[in-house]
Amino acid sequence: MGLLYTVMLGSIAGRTWDDVTPAIIAARLTALSAALLTRRVEAVRLFFGGGSAAAPLGARPGNVRFSVLALATVVSSLLVVVCGPISFVARAAPHLARRALRQGRTSVVLVPAALSGAALITIADCLSRVVAAPGESPLSVATALIGGPVLLIVLRRIRA
Repeated sequence: MGLLYTVMLGSIAGRTWDDVTPAIIAARLTALSAALLTRRVEAVRLFFGGGSAAAPLGARPGNVRFSVLALATVVSSLLVVVCGPISFVARAAPHLARRALRQGRTSVVLVPAALSGAALITIADCLSRVVAAPGESPLSVATALIGGPVLLIVLRRIRA
């Protein structure tokens, strides 16, 4: 039953370094690939504003788009393999980082968004352990309680 909860709702309960080590190695290789990809930082930054602005600088928008999507897919799949699907983190973390920094540029918000995602998971894990003590509720329930209101605030702001 515990495996079913992990597969369907996501959990980091009971994970050991043996579970995480292969994902850490693959994540380091992915980070190295991302560093090599961003050698042309200005072209990539302009790419996010539009491929037509990046092409004259020598960036190939199609290749950059494919590489970014491939790296995001690898990182996402690694995390899902280790802890299962955890909802709302990818949607809430960038908006929390943008709001905290009062900055909209993707290149500035990228690392703080990752850190705010890690903080969100940590807070949600603590919440899921406290609410269902001595057991633990699924992590997605706690992230939905935190990320749901954030998503509603963002949608209301976009609508206005």
